Amino acid sequence: MESSLWLQTLISGLTQGSLYALVAVGFNIIYNVAAMPNFAQAEFATIGAFLLFYLTRALHLPMLALVVLIALMSTIFGVLFLKAIMYSAKRLSHMHLVLITIGGMYILQGSVLAVWGIDPIVLQPFSGARAIVIFGAKIPTQSLWVISVTLVLTALLYFFFSRTIMGKALRVVAEKRDIAGIVGINVNVMDAVAWGLAAAVGAVGGVIIAPLYPFDYQSGMMILTMVFCSVIVGGIGNLLGGLVGGLLIGMMLAFGAAFFAPWKEVAVFVILIIILSIRPQGLLGGKRS
Repeated sequence: MESSLWLQTLISGLTQGSLYALVAVGFNIIYNVAAMPNFAQAEFATIGAFLLFYLTRALHLPMLALVVLIALMSTIFGVLFLKAIMYSAKRLSHMHLVLITIGGMYILQGSVLAVWGIDPIVLQPFSGARAIVIFGAKIPTQSLWVISVTLVLTALLYFFFSRTIMGKALRVVAEKRDIAGIVGINVNVMDAVAWGLAAAVGAVGGVIIAPLYPFDYQSGMMILTMVFCSVIVGGIGNLLGGLVGGLLIGMMLAFGAAFFAPWKEVAVFVILIIILSIRPQGLLGGKRS
């Protein structure tokens, strides 16, 4: 009985943490290229969840096709966000740009409210509502989808940044933005790639987690706090750090809810302070993916 509780709590934490991890990975992609935090990143998870809810009923396409379509639409949204909001203010100071991303967060949040309303949405699991019993623990099949997609997608992104020409170009912009144009790299194109890719990753996070957790127009705001913790714990600017930090934060919340529910958020921030006291740059900080 005790082992099943621990296993079920572990899977729950990894599932919840997977959402934080994917949004944190997108956060780090933009931070690497633009050297600034994008506080609107979590809103793309909300947009992805709502798009899946309505496109499922409107188009009746296979789930894989819907996920690809939503990723493409979110990529376009991310590029439009960059062009419409960030480029018009790119000559402003770093602090002004950060404040603009916060304003962009509220714009996206208000857009979701205006288009889809206040009611939360609930989606059907990809493989049905049945659960798999492992050592007495009932594991929803959707949790396995969430964890698997998160690991595979993060691995593909790591390969993209470390092995492909475009990925290496993005890394050059991240490290030497001022001189990237001298070697023939179009910085504006790289910015668009980074913002579009980050938006798609965040949307996929919302798509895969939505069958387990209801989404409403304010969900992005609640996700953002834990994503920011995930980025700090894992190491800001590091893709694998985003994955590790997100999964750790998810497990902290799950075990906190299981064993000392009233203090679960407090426990997360206490552990965050301890980690930063020992390793201020985060667990994997100092190594850009």
